Amino acid sequence: MHAVYLYSEHDISSSRYVPMMLAMSAKDSLIILGLFFFISFFCRSLAWLKFFTKANLTAFIICSMMTATAIEWVSVYVMARWSYREAMPTIFGIGLSPLIQLTCTGLLSLWLSKKILYGVPLLSQQKPDISTSTNPPNKLQHSSERHKNAREQ
Repeated sequence: MHAVYLYSEHDISSSRYVPMMLAMSAKDSLIILGLFFFISFFCRSLAWLKFFTKANLTAFIICSMMTATAIEWVSVYVMARWSYREAMPTIFGIGLSPLIQLTCTGLLSLWLSKKILYGVPLLSQQKPDISTSTNPPNKLQHSSERHKNAREQ
């Protein structure tokens, strides 16, 4: 929605605009998936969403804003793919709307994924059911001890 009002090159017909926005939505989905895997790498688990913490939330928000900043900077100032209208609020020359959009859609995706997969809110105080799940690895524990403990469970 922000594209029509805040970008100068988006005064185009709906026959061109709709496919462009579908392509951008697909790219945003891939970016959000990439951010999920990036956070998974540092958490050393694809199930980090189940044991979501405020640190994970902060890391996801920072990574999504940095990604959006890089995309906007390259697209506006390096490749000149688009430009902003006067109405676009900017921070250091980067549009505020795309920063908020990628972060919010990413957080919404995480929330929906956790709700669908585990049936609990994003930052729930509910303790995970240990009998049906694996515990996140203890980072202070040596990897051979983690493997031994995993085999015993």
